[in-house]
Amino acid sequence: MPDEPQRSDVLTDEEWELFQAHIHRFPKAEVCPVCDSTVWSVTGLEMGTPVVDDGVHTGGVQVVTLICKTCFYVRRFAWLGIKREAAAAAMTGGRRG
Repeated sequence: MPDEPQRSDVLTDEEWELFQAHIHRFPKAEVCPVCDSTVWSVTGLEMGTPVVDDGVHTGGVQVVTLICKTCFYVRRFAWLGIKREAAAAAMTGGRRG
């Protein structure tokens, strides 16, 4: 079984639970594609790549970042998607589409 990612103090308890539920739905996300390690640290919420629409900067996408503790590969997950997924599951009694 893969190791749990090292929790960041930046995430609240609720955010951590949402992220853990999301990541456990995708077993391949727990394995580093470079070195096959399952030991990750989590940076917490941060702004990712800025979004530009027709040459106008419209902000950025908030992400949760995992960093492989063995080879330092970086993997990011869009936080808005995780929150929307959790809200949809709550509205459907936990069923996910």
